[in-house]
Amino acid sequence: MLQHLKKLTKQLGRLPKGADFEKFGKFSLGAYNRNFRSLNRALFEAGLTENPEKNAVSKDELLNELRRLHEELGKVPQIKDINQHGKWKLTKYYASFGSLANALEEAGIKENVNTKSIDREELIEDLKRIYKKIGRVPRLIDLDEHSKYSKMSYFLHFDGFREALLLAGLKKPKE
Repeated sequence: MLQHLKKLTKQLGRLPKGADFEKFGKFSLGAYNRNFRSLNRALFEAGLTENPEKNAVSKDELLNELRRLHEELGKVPQIKDINQHGKWKLTKYYASFGSLANALEEAGIKENVNTKSIDREELIEDLKRIYKKIGRVPRLIDLDEHSKYSKMSYFLHFDGFREALLLAGLKKPKE
């Protein structure tokens, strides 16, 4: 994984960002988060950056930020809310808790009932519908405009957006 990260950095001419992994990566961003706790840590382990701990955020700080967003927004914070209004990006929550759902649970914030009651098959059908509508494989950003469901629904039911696309038959497995 680290060798591939080095090759990808050289290919891009810069450090890779989350969206680069869907387009060019042999491994998903989630795989780096699971194996190294964060992309920053993986970059550090590959010798591509300095110590990632200098930007470390404690779990308590992350949980308090989720509670603040919940109070301020009057709803369960979604990915878009966290990235637009939060102090830290979603990757910090994944690095510390493994998923946003885990972080919300630890913060004592209850998920929307309808998010958990959605069936995986409904999400797969939604992706197929979006594909027909826009004429190409949907990207994560397309969900904001075209999906009946939030991005969170996909992350709660699949091991990343790529898995949802694979199961919908819209993406071929990487070899």
